[in-house]
Amino acid sequence: MPFLDLQKTLGINMDQWMILQSSKQPYKKPARCTVFEKEWLECSSGIGLIRANKECSIEMEDFMECVQRAKMVKRMTTILRQKEKLMKEGKYTPPDHHQGKDEPRP
Repeated sequence: MPFLDLQKTLGINMDQWMILQSSKQPYKKPARCTVFEKEWLECSSGIGLIRANKECSIEMEDFMECVQRAKMVKRMTTILRQKEKLMKEGKYTPPDHHQGKDEPRP
């Protein structure tokens, strides 16, 4: 415990930015990545930043993927490029309802 606890004295919480989704949620619905954040917090609590970076890297990677969705975006762009390539070659034709040619509705 530090001799001078500025956070308590000033009434601010500097650690709040790390636990973004652990706060109370409206309508008591958990946030999208709460499970991954809790796994990372359970792994990294009490061991320090350097050990947490080494020992909890899998949990942190899962949490960051849930928040940023980088792998999903990369996968989707690859799929769309492949689809466009196949359409240019004439090997794929999208269904009519994807081209805006729906059947007329009554």
